[in-house]
Amino acid sequence: MIYECSACQAAIAKTDHGLKRIGASEIEAIRCDATIEESGRRTRSTIPPSVRSRVLARDRHRCQAPGCARTRFLEVHHVRPVARGGSNRLENLTTLCSGCHRLQHSHSRSQSHFHSHSLGRSPARCGSESGRRTASSLAGRGLVEVESQSM
Repeated sequence: MIYECSACQAAIAKTDHGLKRIGASEIEAIRCDATIEESGRRTRSTIPPSVRSRVLARDRHRCQAPGCARTRFLEVHHVRPVARGGSNRLENLTTLCSGCHRLQHSHSRSQSHFHSHSLGRSPARCGSESGRRTASSLAGRGLVEVESQSM
């Protein structure tokens, strides 16, 4: 479970090692494809389940990042974020594994290590040393994904 303060946007997650602060890029990735539970409100998905199913089927239940064809822990990513005018239309959504999804959001906050292809369907990694270091550090954090929609 991830808890986020609506006033300051700080977020924490319960892990095997206690509570851990979650960075802004990780929160962005989680918000991309999440089930949101708010006290006193109905549970809602950031991407309607029928749209999510269509994206996964279109992408053959495989990560669309070049060089990665993982079929587990899949998430649906907004190529153009909703906060910047993106939508839940099929052409703005692509399937990424949780590792590639976190990496995409991590790099989109600092510099563009991914770019969008035509129709925004396949983010591509540049393969830089910086990208490999970030991927390695994300893998070692031990965060528990509970509310993301990973398969």
